[in-house]
Amino acid sequence: MAAQSPPLAGRVAIVTGSSRGIGRAIAIHLAELGARVVVNYTTKSSDAELVAAEINGLPAVTGNGPRAIVVQANVSEPSQVKSLFDAAERAFESPVHILSDAELVAAEINGLPAVTGNGPSAIVVQANVSEPSQVTSLFDAAESAFELPVHILVNSAGVLDPKYPSIANTSVEDFDRTFSVNTKGAFLCSKEAANRLKQGGGGRIILLTSSMTRGLKPGFGAYAASKAAVETMVKILAKELKGTGITANCVAPGPIATEMFYEGKSSEVKSLFDAAERAFESPVHILVNSAGVRVNLNV
Repeated sequence: MAAQSPPLAGRVAIVTGSSRGIGRAIAIHLAELGARVVVNYTTKSSDAELVAAEINGLPAVTGNGPRAIVVQANVSEPSQVKSLFDAAERAFESPVHILSDAELVAAEINGLPAVTGNGPSAIVVQANVSEPSQVTSLFDAAESAFELPVHILVNSAGVLDPKYPSIANTSVEDFDRTFSVNTKGAFLCSKEAANRLKQGGGGRIILLTSSMTRGLKPGFGAYAASKAAVETMVKILAKELKGTGITANCVAPGPIATEMFYEGKSSEVKSLFDAAERAFESPVHILVNSAGVRVNLNV
């Protein structure tokens, strides 16, 4: 059987500021997933050349050209940004591919060793979880792509007002948006899952809430209330699903180094949480595996 192509084979990626740090790690990771990469730098050409050399030392994926090139560009200058793209298209004879966060996650998952079957391990589906028809379409897309009923729902979609307003200063529009995504979205996803998840064992509903429902920090009034409502709902849902083999639980992480958490924060606060991104993976792992059948109605 022919070897499966890497998920980003044939794609060209520009990673700005990739001569070191996070940019360097991203550039190398995209290359490992099969992409051809433009390593961009502003001042330190030697660092950028080392990154390109490491990428070009990886096994070839497609074609005979280089896996990576180095291009100097100051991304605050429009003309240099244009030149950056021109260099990429000229070197790889292909347009640059702009990947969404979701596509990058799917590519990473599809780059993992295959478990069963020949289809993809991950697909990308756009859906606004506060819209009932889009939630239904989300489940439809999963069943269509994998030709199986959905077994696990993890609802992590959420919004937080980066202005951190007091309740007195929270606008009705911001309050409605917070509850629409955080609470109504969790309700719609739970409702669909309760009707469509595989029954008889293995069905898992996991809703992400927040430690702020107990922290009660000023500036989080609407957010904490929207998540507290979800925690109450999941406790009732777990009781309603008794006998189906479907469990329902919440995971309430503390501060996690995510884009939503960082928004509106100072650089000093951000530095305290750089290593915390995976802190909530362990409870989710426990809830989805076979031992998770013994855990139900918990936050």
